[in-house]
Formats: sequence, structure tokens, C-alpha cells
Amino acid sequence: MKPIKEKGKLFGLINAVDFLIIAALVLVIAGGVYIFGSGMFSKGETIDVYFTVEFTDMKDWFSGIAGEGDVIKDSVKGNYLGTVYNVEERQSQVETWSFSSEVFEKVDVPGELTVLVTVKGKGIVTESDILVEGQPIKVGREMFIKGKGYAQAGYCTALWPKPGAVVPDFGPDSVPDMNGGE
Repeated sequence: MKPIKEKGKLFGLINAVDFLIIAALVLVIAGGVYIFGSGMFSKGETIDVYFTVEFTDMKDWFSGIAGEGDVIKDSVKGNYLGTVYNVEERQSQVETWSFSSEVFEKVDVPGELTVLVTVKGKGIVTESDILVEGQPIKVGREMFIKGKGYAQAGYCTALWPKPGAVVPDFGPDSVPDMNGGE
């Protein structure tokens, strides 16, 4: 039995030239995934990651509404982000010019708070991102989060792995020292 039969068809099913083109495409795609996608889909070690979201100009009624252990979700997509690790509340302040002393002074804003909510989630440190529960988190990013009884927009002001965590080495300058220089 001949592999290439009449009219140039391989085993009587497909044209031999078409088969070679398809085989070449499959090899090129497989090679591209192997070369360029090697780190793209791989999962690194899952570690505890902490990020702080700052809510400014909150009314006094917000005081005490966020508590340790509360479940935090993305209020837009509904994705789980972690649990509240720490809550810090302070009086909101604005910087204003003092005509009497001729300097800028920070002045308390009556009835308003700045609330810093630190969230603990499971994350993966990659070369380009820190993923918390599968979501990329970056300092300066506006975040819409919700907890028990509240949904609020704020900005991520801090992001770090657990102190003492093993951070992948991506080079001497790419990842800051997470242990405070110790």
C-alpha cells in the first residue's frame, strides 16, 4: 500500500503539500509557546501578600465599619481579594496657607477621616506583577473594594510580600529588599 495515492493525496485523505504546511504551522506555534510563553502560564510559589488601600475624605460614620478578618472583594468584578489584616483611621487633613505665620500648615478637616485598610491575600510574585488572588495589584492603582456593609473607592498605597518571605530574584535592582535591609 502506497502512502501517497493518486492525485497526490496522503493515504487518500489529504494532499501531501497541505499536510506539510499544517505540520510546519503546528511546529512554529509549539515553538513560540515554548520560547515566549514559558513563564507566562507557570504558577510560582503562593505566598502571603499585603496591600494597603487608602480611603480619603470619609465621613465620621465610616469609623469602625471595617474590621480585621472582614472578607474584601473587588466591588466591580466581585473577585475575592483577601481579608482585612489591619485598619488605621486618622483625622483627614488639608494643607493650607497660614497668613499669620506665612507658612503652609496641615489643618484637620472636621467630620472627615482618612482610613487605611491593609488586606492580606494569597499572591504570586512574577517578573512583571504581583498577583493577589489572581488579580494584578499595583501601587497607585485605583481600587474599588467592598466589605461587610460598605463599598468604597481608594488607591493602593503600599504592596509587599510577608516580611521574611522568599522573593524570586529577578536581578539586583528589580525587587526591593523586603526585609528592611536586615
